[in-house]
Amino acid sequence: MRIALWSVLFTTLCLGDVLDDSVKKLLDARHYKVNERFIGMLFKDRSQFVDERGVDWLKVSQTLKDNGLLSLFFKAPREFKIQAQTRSTPALFLRSLTSALSFMGYYYVTTTKVEQRDGLFSVTLALTTEHAVDPMILLQEFDRRGYRASEVARQSDTMWTYLFDLKEVKMPEAEIVNFGEEREMTRVSGEYWVAIQGGGALSVLPRGGGSWYPYIALYDSKMVLLKIETLDVAQAKTTLPLEAEARFARIVDLHTGNNLRSGIKVSISR
Repeated sequence: MRIALWSVLFTTLCLGDVLDDSVKKLLDARHYKVNERFIGMLFKDRSQFVDERGVDWLKVSQTLKDNGLLSLFFKAPREFKIQAQTRSTPALFLRSLTSALSFMGYYYVTTTKVEQRDGLFSVTLALTTEHAVDPMILLQEFDRRGYRASEVARQSDTMWTYLFDLKEVKMPEAEIVNFGEEREMTRVSGEYWVAIQGGGALSVLPRGGGSWYPYIALYDSKMVLLKIETLDVAQAKTTLPLEAEARFARIVDLHTGNNLRSGIKVSISR
């Protein structure tokens, strides 16, 4: 009985240390000290913020933000940097990062550093903004794309670092197309992503008639490129056999997005 009690106490203390350290990484030292008692109350039930995979950074950042403790605004526009790291596929990670930032309204972002060492891929991005990129929203967007943060740190008011683990590949912008159905979709950019099941044949044609110059790239479940099909001859409809392992397709016009901005019709047959 005594051993069991010590085990519970030890686990509780460990959870407390891990959670306290995590909260401190999101706040500057002075801000943490001033609000230490309030923070202790917010995170009293530590099991809500730490699970078998570690700290739930999304819940921690959301709790701090909801209670007015996450100070992000600057007095004037400043350069802000994000260093994001992962051990997953660099190409997929970069796409997820830029996609998440674009969804948050950050379209003008500069890559200042990229490196890969001992299997760890790291990219540093810079942007001019009136406030730091909201970590809660960024973590939400990465969660939608299949990633979970294993480490987050506020290095300074203008520099945050993130370490992400890939749980499963997700692509929120991809339209799901099942066998035997035809889907219509419209993207002003003229770029389309489709989530598919492998096998069968993928057919694409511009909505409302017209022709296009096909560029279709197929990817597997880990976003590894399987095949690229291009035709430099105008087509009214294009049909492409699908590899069994194909899970995503990127569809664009080889020459100009204008040909597909009005929309496309996509179908998959066996």
